[in-house]
Amino acid sequence: MTKLQDWLDNNDKTVADMARFCDVKHTVALRWANGARIPSRENMQKIYEYTGGAVDANSFYNINSANRKELNNEENTHGN
Repeated sequence: MTKLQDWLDNNDKTVADMARFCDVKHTVALRWANGARIPSRENMQKIYEYTGGAVDANSFYNINSANRKELNNEENTHGN
């Protein structure tokens, strides 16, 4: 799971580059990069494509493998 701003920094890309690729205003892309906004499903797909799959929805929702196990355990406990 890679944070969007980290990916941009590590790949010498700017928020403006990403905004152009995603066809959104710079301020919108900046909010995604700094974590102030979560992109729509359509824009998450564009970000995924732009970053070659390095940044995905989990990058915005902070769901890691430990959290997934915990969520699965809760579903199994309450889902029966």
